[in-house]
Parts: sequence; structure tokens; C-alpha cells
Amino acid sequence: MKKIILFITLLITIGFVSCKKEYRKGNLKDYGAIDFDSIDANSIYIQGDTLFYTGEYSGLNYIPIGENWATVSEIQQYLATNLITYDVVQSEPVEIYDNLAEITDGQMFTVSSNSDIPDTIISLIQNNIPEGSDLVFLIDKSGSMSNDLFYVKQDLNRIIDSLPQNVRISAAAYSDNICEIYWYHSMQRFTKDFDEVRHFINAIYAEGGCSAGESVYDAIYKTVSELNWESSTENALIIIGDEPPIRSEYSNHSYDDVVALCQRKNIVINLYPILTR
Repeated sequence: MKKIILFITLLITIGFVSCKKEYRKGNLKDYGAIDFDSIDANSIYIQGDTLFYTGEYSGLNYIPIGENWATVSEIQQYLATNLITYDVVQSEPVEIYDNLAEITDGQMFTVSSNSDIPDTIISLIQNNIPEGSDLVFLIDKSGSMSNDLFYVKQDLNRIIDSLPQNVRISAAAYSDNICEIYWYHSMQRFTKDFDEVRHFINAIYAEGGCSAGESVYDAIYKTVSELNWESSTENALIIIGDEPPIRSEYSNHSYDDVVALCQRKNIVINLYPILTR
């Protein structure tokens, strides 16, 4: 029997249709939504060979710098000379996830508010996850997810109690590897000890992220490739997030990579995006 990974994606997109946002990128890997014209001595500091910007924008934005930079004006001059403007995120999340759903024989869903997330998860589990499945909760942990995580944690026992018998579960958390290269992804291995997964999810703290998108493709790819999938019935991945994927050219993996990985593993992917507005 073919293994099936069932992608059930909860995308919390309240007031969110188009996410085009101006970012700047230089050849020294400057990332972040920074108005460089407003940089002043109080918003930057230098540690080693890295300049840190700690101004009005959320998150910590940073760039490697040269040893001879001594003044803010010199930094501004460098930035003005070397930076280019680009859109780092894919701008139509509904279309992106709808395409993933269609190509994987899935279906897109919407929910009215983030308080409906637990009931949506429970309904999907009851309708799509049979006994003996392997199930992963893949959760966006960037700063904008605090309210959504609150509702997931509040009803986590009810969600876990809805699982069918003989299910192995795992959990993983992700954010944006543009500004959190080493810490954007963490994971709990498959287990039948549900307390381990409860502990992992309850320990997730919403913080960080420096762009209007997250490393969704990288998170899916890393999770699918590093877990030991064993179920002969069905394998499911529930993604809970509120941002679109970062565009493939700024990501280690792409839409096509995710699909190809699952095909190489002889896994059928069914993606079920759930949008809240």
C-alpha cells in the first residue's frame, strides 16, 4: 500500500490577501524591513563583524560589515550604494496553497477566526486520520502567532483526545530562516507518548521572524525528510501558520522540491489549507 502524507494546512490570514512588502537585500546578506534612511546611532550596534539594527521594527535585523566602518554615515553610504529592492515572499497565499491542495488531491478550507482552529483540527482528524496513522503538527512559531498558539494550547488536550487508536504523533515548529538560520526549525520525533508532544507544543513561544513570509517549504521538507514514517495506512502533516511561503529563490527548498521529495518516498500528499479571515 502506498504511504500517504496528508497535509492539512491551517493558514491564519486575518485581513491578509496580498503580502507584497518592500525588503532590501545587499551582497552582504542584509535582511529585514528596515528604513535605512532613518538609521541613527541609537538603533545600531556592532558586534564582531556584524551590524545589528534594533530600531522600531520587530525582530532583530543584521548584516555582516567591513572592519573599517566607523560611522553611521559610512554605513548609510554603503547601504545606499549596494542594496536592491525585492519582494521576499510569495504574494498570493490563497493561490499558492490552493494549487498545492489541487495538485495533491487535497482541499482548501476557511475558518472565521483563530478561536475556531481547535475545532477545525479536531474535525479534520475525525474525518481524515484513521487508526494506525503517523501524524505531525507543524506549527509556525513566529511573533504574529501568539494568539493562534494560545487557542491551540488551550484546547490541546481536547485535540489529542480526538486522535484515533494506535497513532504515532510528532510536532515541529518553524519560523523564518532568513533571520534565524540555526533556530528556525525544531522537532519532536514520532512517539506514542502524547505527553511528550504536549510538552513540546506547550513550550513553543511565538517570537522572531523578520519578513512577511515564513520558511514553509523548508520546514515541510526538513520535517518530511528527517522523520521516520512507518504507517502503512496514512501519514498526515497538519500545518498551522499565518504567513505565505518565502519565495523559492530565498528559500533552500521550493514548492517543486516538496512535491518531488514526497514522490521519491512513494508518498501521496493531500494538502488541506484552512484559512481564517
